[in-house]
Amino acid sequence: MNTARVSTAAPSTFVLNKVLNIGKRMRKRRTNKELEEDIFNAFRKISKTTELSAITLSQVASEARIDLKVIRRRYPTEADLIEAYVACIDTKVSSFFEEAEARSQDKVDKYRYIFQNYMKWLSEDQDFRDLLIWELADKTNKGFESSQRRDRHLVELMSKDFEPTHKSTRHETLKHKIILYIAGITYLALYKRGQNFLGFDHKNRETFDLIDNILTRLLEAYFEDPL
Repeated sequence: MNTARVSTAAPSTFVLNKVLNIGKRMRKRRTNKELEEDIFNAFRKISKTTELSAITLSQVASEARIDLKVIRRRYPTEADLIEAYVACIDTKVSSFFEEAEARSQDKVDKYRYIFQNYMKWLSEDQDFRDLLIWELADKTNKGFESSQRRDRHLVELMSKDFEPTHKSTRHETLKHKIILYIAGITYLALYKRGQNFLGFDHKNRETFDLIDNILTRLLEAYFEDPL
């Protein structure tokens, strides 16, 4: 009786290369958008255990399973990646202004809409809150530069409506109060649910309405009162 022989020899280099090449062809090529999403998702995941300023491109490449050379072509340095990641988050602020412009020409209504959505976004977006905490706590200059870019962007968005057409001291004081209002609701967003600042819990509906009422009075005084 003949017994079929089973070869135990290792496959040739030619066969192995052929299999690998088939695998490469079958692997779906990521689009630029998918690459950016994968890079930012990896960066976000690493940031849960590592300070943003300490994250390396090699860590992101490993987490995202992307060749380091590919990442370096898009973001030559860690600082470039941080700036791009922060800019991606900050585009949400620009969208509030765009939506408000399309929604109403009334400036009081426009800025109420912007800051209501800004406050809601602050309350719900953990990535942005983590970013704020890093900017405040970072011991390098990267955190400060990140916050300054956002501040300049916000000033630029508001400059059209708050440019120095109002010369009175009273209006300048009101503008400064509105700026402090923005700083205040940004700081309140760092508090967790159930925590409060001097009795104010911005996640509570009653407090939210009170904050909105304060803003409305400031905006009305700035845009509607005579000089």
